[in-house]
Amino acid sequence: DVSLSGLYVVTDEQWYLGTIVRITLTDQREQTVDRSFTLNAKVVRRGSDGAGLQFLLDDEKDVRSVQTHNLEDEVERASKQRLKRFLRRLNESEA
Repeated sequence: DVSLSGLYVVTDEQWYLGTIVRITLTDQREQTVDRSFTLNAKVVRRGSDGAGLQFLLDDEKDVRSVQTHNLEDEVERASKQRLKRFLRRLNESEA
């Protein structure tokens, strides 16, 4: 279950609350770079079968104002607008 605020991951990992996890969301029907989205998320809840992660997103204006030549920085600076576009494409392909 993925939303704009985060997701719940079923896993055996026992991350501490507050742990930052780098995750890649991928459309399993079309596994291409255009259908993947990598961002950081913070563990905000733990359950018996996994963890609730909150996406760490920047304002679109903050992302645009940073001039970077480092791919690692671009991966970490995910905007809410970019996530919305990814989730919209994902939902459209399910229909």
